[in-house]
Amino acid sequence: MTQEDKKLLYKDLAARLPYKVKVKSSRRTIVMALTLDIINDFYLGCDVKPYLRSISTMTEMEYLQLDNIMNKRFGEALDLDISGRFENNDNQKEVKAIEVLGCSEAIDYLNSIHIDYRGLIEKGLALPAPEGMYE
Repeated sequence: MTQEDKKLLYKDLAARLPYKVKVKSSRRTIVMALTLDIINDFYLGCDVKPYLRSISTMTEMEYLQLDNIMNKRFGEALDLDISGRFENNDNQKEVKAIEVLGCSEAIDYLNSIHIDYRGLIEKGLALPAPEGMYE
């Protein structure tokens, strides 16, 4: 694993900590929920791979929820833009802040449903979650 891959996986694991993502660790032989101890194992060089769902496994309801999150925030930003107040520098910052909130809410949602939005499965840094693992 390259240093770049290690940093990417570490960031991803840390972001998923609150969402009880399941992982496989070379130090422990069972599948378990991610904990700080497991992140420490990874940091110390143990092989740790999260079980993630590919984007293609998202249900229609999950897509609709993600779309709702994005539309809500970007709609708020668009409303500010359309209102004609966008020329003001403070309002430009407000629009950007709303867009960032939309992105962070979307990422939190994708983490909560264990979606691999970074392409970790294809890179061999994560394992595909068996169907029903997160039900």
